[in-house]
Amino acid sequence: MHSTEQVPHHLFQLQSSQFPAECIQYAAMEASMDGMAIADSNGHYTYLNEAHAHVYGYASASELLGKSWNILYDAHELAKFQSQHMPLLWKTGRWRGEAIGLRKDGTTFPQEVSLTVFGDGGLICVVRDISAQKQIERSLIESSAAMQTLVSIASHELKNPLTVFQSYIDLLTRRVALLAPRLESSDNFDVLTRCAQDACARMRSCINTFLDTSRIVEGRLTMEPERFDLSEKVRTIVAQYAFQGGAGAQCPILVHAPEPIFMRGDRLQLRHMISNLISNALKYGDGKPVEITVAAVNGKPTLVVKDQGIGISTDSQQRIFGRFERAVTSSRFEGSGLGLWIVAQIIEAHEGTIELNSGSGTGTTFTVTFPRPQLEH
Repeated sequence: MHSTEQVPHHLFQLQSSQFPAECIQYAAMEASMDGMAIADSNGHYTYLNEAHAHVYGYASASELLGKSWNILYDAHELAKFQSQHMPLLWKTGRWRGEAIGLRKDGTTFPQEVSLTVFGDGGLICVVRDISAQKQIERSLIESSAAMQTLVSIASHELKNPLTVFQSYIDLLTRRVALLAPRLESSDNFDVLTRCAQDACARMRSCINTFLDTSRIVEGRLTMEPERFDLSEKVRTIVAQYAFQGGAGAQCPILVHAPEPIFMRGDRLQLRHMISNLISNALKYGDGKPVEITVAAVNGKPTLVVKDQGIGISTDSQQRIFGRFERAVTSSRFEGSGLGLWIVAQIIEAHEGTIELNSGSGTGTTFTVTFPRPQLEH
């Protein structure tokens, strides 16, 4: 290694054939906005550009030349370097990551650091101040948290008037049923009440979707597992769809669940998951029958939801379980792009798997498999 005094003259001791390339490299380092430095095997700076000095709050590179890079980090950060970063650096010859730098005035700042070993243990160091980037990230996190809180509050507040509205619709439906013999067929009161029921169901589904999204994003998707019959749960949900009418009235639902299939899971979450899959099948089922099968496959509780509708293209299949992703963007189909994302999150929380088999115009089949239930003692 060259001594500190020799480094400024190092470039001028090169052979003429090397001189232009080395000068270009030196000029590039000086012009770089990133801090760039070279330290010898003892950790002392033998070269650094002005940007490297400035990022640590020093007026000139000469203030750090010949000094150890250790003065640019506090004791806590130095301990991390020695225990975590340096072992990886000596093993692979390179290390890149984030650290907390120490400025001349004693303040700290987040930085991105790249280290490379060369020669007999010297180091090439590139440093970038990422304070602005971190501030943006914090702002985005805070904005996201505020938005999730707003969604949660708004969803809860909307549920109260919706419940009242649903009660009045139920009352009107019963009154219409009693008055049916005296009503003219042209009055269409039964159609109007079914439309109102369907609108309430859709609004409740939207609110539950937003609440589920808020809980998942905030990590508040709590689990209260218990043993229950998956077949019975599916039959109950399908019966409610038939009672409410709406999409289910245009798309018959066939249930194959002849035997009790017991499993452990959170009833409420799994209800949302099953309802989302059925709603999806009814929406895109093109008016054709939707088949739901519950069985034990290799001893594992399995749910299959199959429609004969428009199907999902191969390209779309790769992304439909993402947040705000939709298989069909047509305005003909309403949706937030959250349903299948929530389905996937709930299944993952239950350590299950979901498989998709579909194609454009060939219908869609979702197969959900849960872990083999443990024996109850």
